[in-house]
Amino acid sequence: MESPTESHDKKMGVSNAVTPDAHPEVAGGIIAHAVASNGNVLDEGLQRGLKGRHLQMIAFGGVVGASIWYGTGTAVASSSPLGALICFTIIGIDVFFVMQALGEMSTLLPIPGAFIEMSGPWAFYQTVSLMGVVVYGEIEFFLASWKLFCVLGGFLVAILIDTRGIGGEYIGFRYWKTPGPFANGINGFAQTFLLAAVYYCGTEMLALTAAESRNPARDLPKAIKQTFWRILIIFIGLVFFAGLLVPSDSDELLSADTKTGKSPWTIVLGQAGWPGAGSLVNVVMLTAQFSSINSAIYVASRSLVTLAKTGRAPKIFGKTTKNGTPVNAILISNFLGLLALLNITAGAGKVFTYLIDIAGAATFIAWAFIGVTHVRFRNAWVLQGNSVSNLPYKAVLYPYGTYFVVGLNIFLVVISGYGTFIGGFDVVNFVFNYIVLVIFVVLYVFWKVVKKTKWVKLVEIDLQSGRRDYTHLNVEMSGVEGTGKRPWWIEAKRWVVG
Repeated sequence: MESPTESHDKKMGVSNAVTPDAHPEVAGGIIAHAVASNGNVLDEGLQRGLKGRHLQMIAFGGVVGASIWYGTGTAVASSSPLGALICFTIIGIDVFFVMQALGEMSTLLPIPGAFIEMSGPWAFYQTVSLMGVVVYGEIEFFLASWKLFCVLGGFLVAILIDTRGIGGEYIGFRYWKTPGPFANGINGFAQTFLLAAVYYCGTEMLALTAAESRNPARDLPKAIKQTFWRILIIFIGLVFFAGLLVPSDSDELLSADTKTGKSPWTIVLGQAGWPGAGSLVNVVMLTAQFSSINSAIYVASRSLVTLAKTGRAPKIFGKTTKNGTPVNAILISNFLGLLALLNITAGAGKVFTYLIDIAGAATFIAWAFIGVTHVRFRNAWVLQGNSVSNLPYKAVLYPYGTYFVVGLNIFLVVISGYGTFIGGFDVVNFVFNYIVLVIFVVLYVFWKVVKKTKWVKLVEIDLQSGRRDYTHLNVEMSGVEGTGKRPWWIEAKRWVVG
């Protein structure tokens, strides 16, 4: 009789069925893994060589992209300064509970695409991705660190301009009074919610990097906490300062009706007497793009590997090199970036809005079903006789936080196209707002009908395959980390860059 673990391994196309004699670290159903030529552990062909600082900065670098410098202006233009702050704060809370759910599942089951299982410069980026996970982690660490310092520099510039340190004119909260703290009503909020979701989306890539972490039980919870607060502070900070620097009715901000748009920092520095400020902002954006595309290729390729291994994508994308690099998945992920060239024939503002509508709706659906998966995961864990206290990481405020994730994201995807019904029905915008929802339903029904799959019962959910034994890792690291209190500057450095 085939065990659930063996059956799962066969479906996944991996050989995890090892014996305790060959691998002493295997115990109680916890699996062992092959080793790459550089000494890093392999899981489904992927290396486990990422450290805690890599996890934190990969997620940070992938989320804080180049478009944030003018996208914050779009948020202010859509719902004014206070409205934009409210939207980004609510989505931030949403992401916090999404990360709690993913943290609990991915720490116990640090496999590629864990929640899937339970439910121009392209040559440069391609080369970086093909180098392997360790080199990728180091490059991304330094690129994301540079991006973080650029954002902090943007904060400083905004404070100096707003308080008359640059430009000689005090701005204060002038634009919160005129044209006002809110704009465009429910439609403005709906559009800003979509924008906020797109910008926060990517934080959950920590669940993917868990598959390539040396010690997920130690590194992942720490990365979740530090990365979330960094991202929240940066997004709230950028939106707050953008609302101080420019009025929401400025015709220089990027919107769906404009062919071009400027960053709030470019606008205000030009008004302060530096007309060439746009070049500086462009340099910051281009260097930020290195990190963002690097992370995007990483996430897309690793997700594609998992889909291929589970039969949900062509098998060719599941192949990896001897050192665990998914070459085919990386190549196709690079080609998808050519969609960015759409703005050559259409206005930049219109293409930006369309992409935000599609990506935002997809994000809401993904987050909602991460919540559904988490509820089923926890119920299955308890039903199969396990104790919640034995989970390596436990989600905060479960089940209320997870229910909040499911309810809020379903609500937001439904109202995302509210503006298409105002002032006459807009067919094109309606399609872009809801096409992802239609595709999701069609694919789900198609898979159920063609593959004749059934809803897995809680008692039959496999919670053993992919689990790791952390005992030997914790013993090894206990003498490395130390228990003494570190100086404040060391703690500050670790909070900033890991």
